[in-house]
Amino acid sequence: MKQTLLDITIARFPIILIDECQDTQKNIMQALLNLQEKHFQKFSVGLFGDAMQRIYMDGLPDLYKIIPDSWELFQIDENNRSPKRIIDVINLIRKDADGLVQIQGKNKLTGEVRFFICNRKQYHDDISRIGLEQKIVEFMAEFTKDEDWANFSNVKRLTLEHKMAARRDGFISLAECFDKLPRSKQNLYSVASGDNSAPSITELALFTHRILPLIDSDGDYFQASFIKKYSPLFDKQKSKLKTGSEILESFEQARNAIAAIRSLFEKDNQPLLGEIVTVVAGYNLFFIPDSLKRALGLELEVDTDQKFASDLLEETDTADDIQGWVQFLQLPFTQIPKYYSYFKGESSFGTHQGVKGLQFDRVMVVIDDTEARSNTFNYARLFDSLGRSDNSTDQIERTKRLFYVVCSRSQKSLAVLIYADDTDSLKNSLTNSGLCTTEEVIMVE
Repeated sequence: MKQTLLDITIARFPIILIDECQDTQKNIMQALLNLQEKHFQKFSVGLFGDAMQRIYMDGLPDLYKIIPDSWELFQIDENNRSPKRIIDVINLIRKDADGLVQIQGKNKLTGEVRFFICNRKQYHDDISRIGLEQKIVEFMAEFTKDEDWANFSNVKRLTLEHKMAARRDGFISLAECFDKLPRSKQNLYSVASGDNSAPSITELALFTHRILPLIDSDGDYFQASFIKKYSPLFDKQKSKLKTGSEILESFEQARNAIAAIRSLFEKDNQPLLGEIVTVVAGYNLFFIPDSLKRALGLELEVDTDQKFASDLLEETDTADDIQGWVQFLQLPFTQIPKYYSYFKGESSFGTHQGVKGLQFDRVMVVIDDTEARSNTFNYARLFDSLGRSDNSTDQIERTKRLFYVVCSRSQKSLAVLIYADDTDSLKNSLTNSGLCTTEEVIMVE
């Protein structure tokens, strides 16, 4: 840090408290530690975190080892979230990490844990896996005497990657479609700048933040105010120049547009995205990104005021890009609400990494290394290493911390479903390590 910045930091922020310190960007953390060491009489840093929950690559790996002995350490061993049986499991997962043994806190439930092991080759397609996972929640409902397990909406299902959730949640065609588009358009789960509820991909935002609210609404007042706020028919600058009759004509055009869109859904019909965009364009109801106009062969707007802000920054789509958008517009609209529910965190699905800090009554962890697109984590190697200390690697340690995170989310009961090649060997590793008893392992036929 430059001296001026150091002086400002110390003067304005003499005490800095950092939550989730284990995942704080390493350069920032190191700079603050150095600052505290040199100016400890007038600058203090407080850290809150858990080394076992360092699951991202940006954190300082040996943070807890480099903290000076002069620092005061407060170790919290009381776990107020999890029931006793789950605390036993996560204590065993972390026993070789920092020696912390958690004790039961306010949650006085006993809790239940079951490990389900099935042959990956036997359950290799989406249909068989969805059917199996349905049977498991039904088993958990009967076993725990908790009927809410039988309803997927009451169970948080954790997958290693977004695509695993997309396959099970009904929007996999949409997810795979974006794999073929430019890299800047591939992150379906990033939020727009200035609006955490909107996708950063403007082509998706057209449907999640313009079309979907109209479809879901049933009141004329909402529709009128929504259209007046977002439609180019009521552009503020141009509306000032309109006469009263012209404004009424704009409202009539908007009403006709809404009626035309709604007619696409009559008799339980599920229109394609391209059919909806064609209607929107025909009535000039909403701004349409140029990429979708090109895909539909529509005339591009000369007036740049009517473009999405991010669309202005993009170069002209290539032929391959246009073909990707053509495929996107051939998707049924049914994929949009399913995707958007997952995007907002309202779906019953979540990722292993995405639920850190959250808690749920019932948790089902789905594990299959072959569905992961990277080798950042590897559960097969983790389970093979249980009870041994001679073959630990960075990958195994990362996976161990991730497994700790997902298992510690449950407040009542936990089901862990593992798709494996060598099921017998996996069962032996789990039981021999003490992670679970023989009775807690169910071999799925």
